[in-house]
Amino acid sequence: MTAATNQPTEKPPVVFSYSDCGGLVDHVYKYLKPKLEFPVWMDKHDAHSGSFSSSLASTIEKCGALVCFLTPEYQETSGCERELTYAANQRKTIIPVIVGKSNAFDVPNDEEEDDDDEDDWFPNDWLGLIVADLSVIYFDGVTKENIGEKCDELKTRIENTLKNTIAKGFAPPCKSKVSLGPSRIQLLTK
Repeated sequence: MTAATNQPTEKPPVVFSYSDCGGLVDHVYKYLKPKLEFPVWMDKHDAHSGSFSSSLASTIEKCGALVCFLTPEYQETSGCERELTYAANQRKTIIPVIVGKSNAFDVPNDEEEDDDDEDDWFPNDWLGLIVADLSVIYFDGVTKENIGEKCDELKTRIENTLKNTIAKGFAPPCKSKVSLGPSRIQLLTK
């Protein structure tokens, strides 16, 4: 903290929460890391040895925002559910990014069925509750030609959100109206 302002000198990190998105999130991380005014944290690059859960929980507690890259797989992954629920319970700013099924960074999977319903997928169930009232960024139809434009849109959202948060001197509550009390946490551990 600086003596004159009593403001923190270290900027809070931006945490990326994702389930395998075929390299898209890794590309976004590498694009934003040198350009964003805030540190970016992604488990694959920044998690240290030791207890992964403790490291992740500590990072979420310190973060300024959690950017979640939403896919049907994200919604079905219990680890992603725990991460996002924990961030919401910590009243962290959540920035949802819906990743479309077809993007230039997909890794082909021979076992994957061609399901046209996924093209129109939108979060539901527990995930829909958390992101219901949040402004979503869409990363559908991402190509290698327009990825920079999409990343810049995300960069602007992150910086504007966190600058407003820091200017107010507090972390804003999660905008979701979902109550994630102890009963919800108990369900996650079963």
